Formats: sequence, C-alpha cells, structure tokens
Amino acid sequence: MHLVTNPDLTTQLREQLIALWVAVVEDGGAVGFVRPASSDDIADTAHAAFDRVAVGLDDIVVAFDEDAVVGFGFLERSATELQGHVGTVRRLQRAPGHAGRGIGAAVLAGLERLAHDRGLTLITLNVRGGTGRERFYLANGYTLDARLPGRLRVEGGR
Repeated sequence: MHLVTNPDLTTQLREQLIALWVAVVEDGGAVGFVRPASSDDIADTAHAAFDRVAVGLDDIVVAFDEDAVVGFGFLERSATELQGHVGTVRRLQRAPGHAGRGIGAAVLAGLERLAHDRGLTLITLNVRGGTGRERFYLANGYTLDARLPGRLRVEGGR
C-alpha cells in the first residue's frame, strides 16, 4: 500500500473514489450517506469535495494497493481567520474487506502530517455514534468533546 497526497483527480480516479465511497456506504460506513446508495446519489457531494481539492481549498490523501484505491479521506481547512488553525478530517474510509490492514490509520496519519505541514494546530472530526468507529479514533489519540444525540436522522426516523 502507498499513500498519495492530492493526486491529479482525473475522471478515472474520481470514478474509483466514488465506487469505493458507494461500497463503504453499502457496507454500513458512516460517510455522509445511508444505504442504499448509488454513484448517482454520491456524485454531487463527491465532485464538490474533489473540486475543492483541485483548487487548493482542501486536501485528499488516497491509499492505493498497486493501482486499486483502497482508502481515502479529506482534510478540510477553515476559510475564516478565527478558525484558520483548524483542520477537519472528513469522510475517512477504507475498502470493505480490507479491515485490519492499517489502511484507515495510514490515511489518518497522512492527513495529520498534511495538517501539520499546513500549520494547522487543531484537527477535528465528527463520528456517527453506534458504528464502533469511536474506538478507532480514541485509539489514534483523539478525544471525545461532545455527544449530540438526535443530531442525525436515518432510516425510519432513527
């Protein structure tokens, strides 16, 4: 596996990233959508995020296993002066079936290095509760600042 920071977001790479995003959602991943989800459902959000990377507003770290995309995540940077020191990790994901290989931790570490290189001194993220992902972030040095019950509604009003 190797990581690439801010690769050229060609049409082919965008399609691979969206396909992984769909697979993660279909596997129950909490990355902004609930299943069922198709590439059409995710495309607008994905292309908006890719476009922010392409113009230098945000960053992406992509994990490859040979030529296959196996993980990625975004580092969003605040545009406000008061929060110019803050970066937010968004939509960190790894390919279903690749658990335990350190892909998520490697992408997270890549995003953290990038934040440091950008002079950011605070990194935040949001996690959908009940997914077990809280343990992953706590194990990687993050702290819980707040719980926001009822913040999201998924399937049938849950």
